[in-house]
Amino acid sequence: MDRNWMKVCSVCMLLLVMLTGCLYPQDQSNNQEGLAYVPVVQSAIDMYQEQTGLLPIKNSELDTPLYEKYIVDFAKLKQRNILADIPPNAFEQGGIYYYVLIDVETTPTVKLLNLQLTQQVNEVQREVKLYAIDTNKLPYGESISQSWYEINYDLLGIDPVTVPSLYGAYENKLMLHESGIVYIDYAQDIMREIQNIQNWDSISNDLDLRTYLIENYPYVPIKSYPYYWENDEPVVSDS
Repeated sequence: MDRNWMKVCSVCMLLLVMLTGCLYPQDQSNNQEGLAYVPVVQSAIDMYQEQTGLLPIKNSELDTPLYEKYIVDFAKLKQRNILADIPPNAFEQGGIYYYVLIDVETTPTVKLLNLQLTQQVNEVQREVKLYAIDTNKLPYGESISQSWYEINYDLLGIDPVTVPSLYGAYENKLMLHESGIVYIDYAQDIMREIQNIQNWDSISNDLDLRTYLIENYPYVPIKSYPYYWENDEPVVSDS
């Protein structure tokens, strides 16, 4: 048999095994937090869309944040026998991730939404809400911009909270919008990516800088707000 033909057959067989869920890694600790499952789910998504013309996603509210809006519906993939098993790191299996899609209108792409970070932010959000109910005020700290503030943890009576970055070995602060919503500050994550760009003048003022995180990493920036390039630094949007 021709050697090139044998290679083609091997690739096809490997892809078939991946799509049926039989090639899931057995030791999650040895595959970077389960990142090896992402291409498996991506292949299943592509096949489902090819077969149905639709995307296997759950319903969401209109005001759901963009990067948290399109959660993969594994039940739909299993119903069509496209995926035999749900990844063990998925929420549906007791894991810490939602599998989500971005760029659904153009190139649907699988990413991971870290639920541990979501929980950490929600815990601070609860404290902020209780403080607002008791005092009819928000626990503003130092002003970051027109609509954004640091959180005054002394007013909340808790220790300052940071969350581990998904994009580097450091911690990110939380910040408070004037609406009372708590978000993660991704400015340093974005700046680290932009530092790899030689010509900063090429950065469009209209570009949501979270794009750099989405393009270069498998994780979506949960609990985030758009950032834009102003005065040679990423600035969180006031609108």
